[in-house]
This record gives sequence, structure tokens and C-alpha cells, in this order.
Amino acid sequence: MKHFYLFSVFLVAFNFTLFSQVSTIPDSSTNSNLKTSSEILPIDSIDYYLLVADELDSLLNFWFKSNSSKIINFHPAKPVTAYADSLMDSIYTYRLSKIPSLIPMTYNSVVKQYIEMYAVKKKNFSGRILGLTKIYYPLFEEVLDRYNMPLELKNLAIVESALNPSATSRVGASGLWQFMYSTGRMYGLEVNTFIDDRRDPVKSTVAAALHLRDLYNIYQDWSLALAAYNCGPGNVNKAIRRSGGKTNFWEIYAFLPKETRGYIPAFIAATYTMTYYNEHGIIPIEPEFPTITDTVMVNKELHLQQVSAVLKIPIELLEKLNPQYKRNIIPAINSSLPLVLPYHFSLAFEEFRDSIHAYNYDTYLASFKIINYDPNAIENNTKSGDKKYHIVKQGESLASLSKKYGLSASEIKYMNKLKSGTIHKGQKLIVGYYPIKTTKDNVPQNSLKVDSQLVKINNPIVLDSALANKIKTNVSNESPKQIHKKPTTYKVNYGDTLYSIARKYPGITHQDIVDYNKLGDNPQIKAGQVLKIPPVAN
Repeated sequence: MKHFYLFSVFLVAFNFTLFSQVSTIPDSSTNSNLKTSSEILPIDSIDYYLLVADELDSLLNFWFKSNSSKIINFHPAKPVTAYADSLMDSIYTYRLSKIPSLIPMTYNSVVKQYIEMYAVKKKNFSGRILGLTKIYYPLFEEVLDRYNMPLELKNLAIVESALNPSATSRVGASGLWQFMYSTGRMYGLEVNTFIDDRRDPVKSTVAAALHLRDLYNIYQDWSLALAAYNCGPGNVNKAIRRSGGKTNFWEIYAFLPKETRGYIPAFIAATYTMTYYNEHGIIPIEPEFPTITDTVMVNKELHLQQVSAVLKIPIELLEKLNPQYKRNIIPAINSSLPLVLPYHFSLAFEEFRDSIHAYNYDTYLASFKIINYDPNAIENNTKSGDKKYHIVKQGESLASLSKKYGLSASEIKYMNKLKSGTIHKGQKLIVGYYPIKTTKDNVPQNSLKVDSQLVKINNPIVLDSALANKIKTNVSNESPKQIHKKPTTYKVNYGDTLYSIARKYPGITHQDIVDYNKLGDNPQIKAGQVLKIPPVAN
């Protein structure tokens, strides 16, 4: 009797498995050359976690392109006969069916491979993504709800960028939602010398929702709308024509571009993993920057390095929170622009706003001022030692100098009144300005010295006295003996950057250290390294 009972349970489970698989398979006319899971290429050939850590690209798009020749013949799967695989198939099928979604959560062997990539093979990757969802998903859901869009579309950003707002693809798409330049401009995303709205989480999310809504209005099918988001409506229309007019994603699957064939399966798998991560033992990894932030509006030009120096916030953190500012400059000329800060620094920013704007202005914003405000700034800034020069070496170009000094080629041309982009060996070019020096005798009574620079203090302590006192402690009066007149050395500690080291030596910029140590165009430092610190120019 016991054996009969066990056999009955096995038979019921097997029939349920078979029924579940058959119910999820598209029209049998498309299934003549289907692949089983054992025929799929190994997913482990790419280390996705390292790619995310390096923040170089939209990870899954990179995988599609790297392996496109191997997935060209993928088709929706027929049932897998192995009992263990079949049991897992039934579980995946059941769980997908329980996800409330307007977008079909189809299950087949292609989807299975992506589920196992996210939920089984790459748990650390998915754990990091889960940590980032705390930052971005509330924003995504708010925007999608505003436009009455399916909230599960939030998972599309995982496929596009791995929730990395600075992600840039090999073809030039950028941001969380991977907008190309032309498409971004169609939806109001500004891209210029200083700003790339494609990297602005708020603006790009609104643009993505509007773009997806327009695509859905064309096809009246969310799977086709997502496919068109990936490869463009022209390619989807071509696939529909080549399939004989069929309008189901899986029916036009073989006629779509190679990358797009994996796009919908990856989206379904990402949705599954974000829903059932607990069942796979995936633990969210807290992001490396605050999940709670506040936004202040800036109404005049500002460099993130000024904020970093006065409020003692690491510049790397400010860059992560404000990825849309390409040169770390907030070009608030004719309108106010947002600055995102860790939430407990917003009050301090308001208290020290004038001080922050005044700090090292001529060091960080001289080139911006030349471009946007004063065409005669070069002539008006002729005091000895104010200008910073570079003598052109053999093989150097405007492009290499732009990278070295953080300026655009057009800025260097304008500053030096160059009529063309050609430069020659031995040519003396202006590449910036040294900060204007001050003396103890001309310090106003309502000012303090911050890293040797004068900053005006208005109403020093009002609301958060503890935090303001902590900042004020860091804003100390520098004595003349701290401004070194002879070369010295500095041993790099863990966590040091060229910017943070430069701030320890009044009158020295990070580029001075780069030049003095001949660190090259892509300077890198490591703990234990000894750097030479140049003397302050007279």
C-alpha cells in the first residue's frame, strides 16, 4: 500500500509537470527546431559581478552581443524529459503564473537559462541589484503609476543597465534606461558639454515611461513594445512582415535581431528573480552609497569638488549621486538645477551655501566662466602666476590635453584663441588658472579660511548645531607655516584619492601632483605609494 501511495504521488507530480509545460509553450508550428536546456551554452563564461563592479556597460546587452553567434538558433523550448528538470520547470511555471503582470510571463528553456543565471549562478550579482532597488524602485514605481503603466516595467532597467546610471553601451546608449542620443532628445533629455540628462535618474525614467507608452500604443502588446524599445520599431515591423504578419513575440522570435531574442527572456527572468529571491537564498547587498538622500536646488554655477571640500563629503560619493553632471560642474546659469546629497547634509549645505560657492572658485570654475560669462576673461586675468600653462610635447593633441586637464577641446581652443584644432610641439597653451592667493591681513571679519581659501560665513549655526559644529571644526584657520615652500612627500593611505591628498596641501591641485609625479593621462595611486608634493608657486 505504501509503495502504491508513493507511485501515485509521483504520477500526479509528473502529470502536473507535463501539463504545466505544455500550457506555456507557444504554437507548435514554431517548435520544430527547439533547444533543450542541456544544449544552451554555459552562462558562466562571463563574470557579471565584476562587470557590474567596474560599471563599464549595460551588462546583459554586453552578454547578448558577445554570444550572439551562439544564440542565433534559439527557439522557445519543448518539454524537457528529465524528471528533475521537469519538476523545476513546473515550479518556475507556477511561480511565474502567480506574478501579477500585464506582460506575459511565458516560460520555456530560453527563459529558464536566464532565470538560472540570475537566481542560481549569479546570486552575488542579483544581491547587489536587490540592494540598488531600494534606491531606484520607489522612483520607477512613482513615475510608472503616474502614467498608468505596468509597474513590472521597473525590472527592465536591470536588463538595460544593471541599475547603473553611468552605464554606457558600446554604441553610445547611456543611463539607467540606455537612451541613444537622438531618442533621448526626442523625449526632452538634454545632452551638452556639462549635462547628460540620460544619466539623470528622474528625467530619464520619465522619458522611458513616455517612450514605452508610445511603443505600446503602436503595437497594443507589451512584449512587442519591449522588443521595439530594444531594437527599434523598424526591426520589429520587419520581423512581423517576415513571419507572415504574426504579432506574438515568440512567433516572430526567429526573425528578430540576435540581441532582441534574449531581451524578453531576460526581462521575464529579472522579474522572476526580484519576486522570488528569498526562495533562492539571495541576500540583498547594501549599496556603497546612501539609500536615503535629499535634493537641494542650485541657482548658480557650482563644482562638486567645492561641495566635497567644505562639507567633507567624498567626491566619489557626490559623483555617484549626481551622475548627470559630466564634468562635475552644475551649470545653473538661467535656471535652478538639482544637487543630490546624503539626507543629513542638506541642512549643512543651506547653512554654508555662500561659503561653498566661494570656495576655490577660480580653481574649479575658471574655464566654465570663460565659456559662459566673460569672453574677455583671459585678458582680465593677467596677474603673474594666475594662468596655468602647458608646453606641448611631441605627439600630444587637443584630445589628449582635454583628458589630462578635464577641459573640452573647444574650451582649450577658446582660452588660447586657436583658429583650428592643430597644435605643435613647443607651443605654450593656457590650460587653467591657479587660485588667487590671499594674505592674513585681508581676511574679512565675517570669513573663515577653508583649506587656505577665503569663504564667507552667513549665520553659521541655525538648525543642526551638532553637524554644523562638526563642519566648523574641519573649517580651521590655516597658519602660514602650513603652506609649504619646498617639495615634500606623502605616503598614500587606503581610501586616499588625488583630490583628497591635494586638499591636505593648500595651494596645490590634484593636477599639480599628477604632473609632478609624471603619473600620465590615466593617473592611478595605491596604498603605500609615496608621492612627491610640489612646492606652492610664488
